[in-house]
Amino acid sequence: MILQITLHYRHLADALIQSDVQQSV
Repeated sequence: MILQITLHYRHLADALIQSDVQQSV
């Protein structure tokens, strides 16, 4: 269960980082 939550937040962080990179370009 904890692993699922970790993966979920990692996915969210990935999306945030990607949008951050796209904005800075």
